[in-house]
Amino acid sequence: MVLVYRARPATQEEYLEDVIKAAQFFGAMIYPEYNVEYVVEYITKRGFAGYWLFDLDIRTGRPNVMPGRYTSIDTWQEAFPFIKDHIEFRGHKECHDSFSMR
Repeated sequence: MVLVYRARPATQEEYLEDVIKAAQFFGAMIYPEYNVEYVVEYITKRGFAGYWLFDLDIRTGRPNVMPGRYTSIDTWQEAFPFIKDHIEFRGHKECHDSFSMR
């Protein structure tokens, strides 16, 4: 499932409330950038930690301690070619709904 989110809320809290609403509406998991600590802290504090998606540690087969993935400049430089190729070669086949939560 893909969601287009075009809002520009005034605060991080307002944005994160929209993230929670979207996860509830779609029945989706939340896969955050865990180096953006406020996201994990806020959503957990609000009582929605059950929506976290955890990677599995390939060495142990157990879920990682933190949900999501650590991101950095290197991570994005690695990901952008895949995103570009997906848009260029498969983007025309995608179909998803767009709606406003406001």
